[in-house]
Amino acid sequence: MRPSTPILLAVRIGFRYAWSRRRELSRVTNWVSLAGISFGITLLIVVLSVYNGLTEAGNDDFFRYVPHALISNKDIDSYDLDAIQRRSGVEAIERFVVFQALVQIEHDREIRPMTVYGVEKEKLDQLPLIRLPKRRDIENLPGVAMSGLATGVRFRNSFVVSMTVPKVNSHSLSAQTGAFEVLHNFSIPSYMINYLLVATIEDLLLSGLISQEQVQLRITVEDPFLVDRVLAGIPDVHTWTKQFGSLFQAFAMEKTLLFVMLMLIVALAALNVVAGQAMLINRKSGDIAIFRTMGAEQRWITATFLLHGASIVILGVVFGTLCGILLSHFAVDIIAFVVEQLFADSVPMLRSLLRHSVIYLSDVVWTISLATVIGVLAIFWPLSMVYKKDPVEALGRTI
Repeated sequence: MRPSTPILLAVRIGFRYAWSRRRELSRVTNWVSLAGISFGITLLIVVLSVYNGLTEAGNDDFFRYVPHALISNKDIDSYDLDAIQRRSGVEAIERFVVFQALVQIEHDREIRPMTVYGVEKEKLDQLPLIRLPKRRDIENLPGVAMSGLATGVRFRNSFVVSMTVPKVNSHSLSAQTGAFEVLHNFSIPSYMINYLLVATIEDLLLSGLISQEQVQLRITVEDPFLVDRVLAGIPDVHTWTKQFGSLFQAFAMEKTLLFVMLMLIVALAALNVVAGQAMLINRKSGDIAIFRTMGAEQRWITATFLLHGASIVILGVVFGTLCGILLSHFAVDIIAFVVEQLFADSVPMLRSLLRHSVIYLSDVVWTISLATVIGVLAIFWPLSMVYKKDPVEALGRTI
């Protein structure tokens, strides 16, 4: 007898046990286990791809507005800006101002505290702005851009806002007010800054709302998540991680918890594999006894039931992975269609937040690896029952 014969026989019997056409409870359990593993992996990959798409879209908007790093005006002279610009990973160094102001919108009695950015005119033109038609009755006012969340309503034409900031000197405390015409509208992530006005530094200086001493330097890097590494060794540089680092750690924790909770679906399906294996071993006690009396080695009998469970787990992982990757490409369209049927007015907002789904190779590898580990544990758990079967007792029941 060739050495390969026991292996082939074990494979043939294992697959026959798993996918027999006989209508038995263990066969139904096999199909339920296969469907459960496939569904769990599919859902996990699709949900993670949608989450990744939301995260990437949010990061793009976030780092478009939030400075990657700032150097205050009083420290500018102590830096070699040319050396910083030549550092690998540094994209640009430009003037920037950020301050808080009390803002009152035209025809609105409420006064809102808002964050105001002062940028170069070229930088303002690069933002994804929606232009508002200019009113004829407004003249000689500098234009600014305002986030859509700040107003709570959509204006059909431009409107006037007044900004007030405190002015403190050694002798007195006063308030400086400047009027601006909002010519542009834009959207930002709600978790970042609720209210934001963006104006040019020149207009803010001319209005007297800021002084030249308040102008800082904004450093933009290629990869914002490596800003601390890129600017390492530069003292007194304030990076975005100091203010928002804990927020992004919370996002990473949220994704991890999401992964663990969805993996529980695969774990529940694996319990079906345990139940199916146990029922099959009990039902095939007679076959085990016959194999033993015919001289079959215990390891080949165990391999038969091992291959039975492995076929279910492997097929479930393969089908689930393929379906998950396929559905991830259409996830955004499917979600938009469902939302359109239920909440038609929310589709534009959904499209602005969820632009595409993104499949990370690391997510797929982790999903396949953990699902396989859970499946293997589910297969080996009931195999000890094979060694506990008494051939004489099993044959007696069979006869």
